[in-house]
Amino acid sequence: MKGIDGLQHKQSGIKWHLPNALREWAKQDPAKAGAWLDQQIAAGKFASKTLDGSSQFRTQFESVMSGVLFPSDPDAAGRRRAPLGSAAGRPAR
Repeated sequence: MKGIDGLQHKQSGIKWHLPNALREWAKQDPAKAGAWLDQQIAAGKFASKTLDGSSQFRTQFESVMSGVLFPSDPDAAGRRRAPLGSAAGRPAR
């Protein structure tokens, strides 16, 4: 996985496959998958242009990562979701 450029294109069916690919990767190597996601976030790939500042795709990807992490490391799963705050439907802690 290189980047997520082009996810905003509604004709691109790949945008729905990427969270599933991340899930499978995270099951095999959560540290590398998490590092990739963090790099994408730092590079602004999930920057929101909505009025509420939320990013549907970041929420999806963070949900995938926290779902994979939760059974073995609930604290790490919570840290992944915390920056999303209300964008993830939960208040930031």
